[in-house]
Amino acid sequence: MATVMCDVDLQRLIFLLLVSVVLKAYGSDCPKVHGGDIIPRSLTDSTGWTMLNTGNPITCDGYVTAWRFYPTASAEFLALVMRPHIAGSNQYVVVGRTVIPKQQVLNTAREFTLPETDWISVKIGDVIGFKFETAVLARDNEGTMFIFQHGISQHDLLVHTVHTINGGSSIRTQSFQAVLKGYQLAVNEDKYEKGNSSENLYGRLEQDQVSRYNHRMEVYGKSSNGYHWLSLQSCRRRQQRV
Repeated sequence: MATVMCDVDLQRLIFLLLVSVVLKAYGSDCPKVHGGDIIPRSLTDSTGWTMLNTGNPITCDGYVTAWRFYPTASAEFLALVMRPHIAGSNQYVVVGRTVIPKQQVLNTAREFTLPETDWISVKIGDVIGFKFETAVLARDNEGTMFIFQHGISQHDLLVHTVHTINGGSSIRTQSFQAVLKGYQLAVNEDKYEKGNSSENLYGRLEQDQVSRYNHRMEVYGKSSNGYHWLSLQSCRRRQQRV
């Protein structure tokens, strides 16, 4: 008498586990903020500059969900995420932009939170920056490399447009940050908020296929720490006489 394994698609289970590990990696290494500390600094710039912090690129794939800054003047400015367009060139493409309204409360830390529909998707190697007509952000002369360009209009810095930034460079730190969220953390929180934790990331996608195998798969997500575990139920063993 030989025992036949229950009819579970092991290759599919292995695939799901590997995807889960990959997605976990996306979220685990993403810092909460990216950029200079939001503190008073002694210097400000002249007017009309577009600046990118190329010496401090983003180190994870995820989203910008808010901007933090230390305004020294009440004026609108444009927060930017840009991506190198051609390796070794000074060309950058606009990935995302946020118009930050002028602030009535100055010389203190401020935060501008984006609605979820306006989150900016970022990848490793993207850089943050800003465009202002009136200098609004405090800085000092230590930190990482910024490049800058004069004369680009805020209205020309549209998503998917390409711009040459080669008007100069300097070492500095700006009181300006992007608030980040990794992909996996965003997925988990979305599922948790919708009360759908018992049928997590793969549940709906796999339901039709799994039902064919005469077993029930339940994929549970635990959004507090970003891992998943699989539970197989009603997997019946069959025996066949040889």
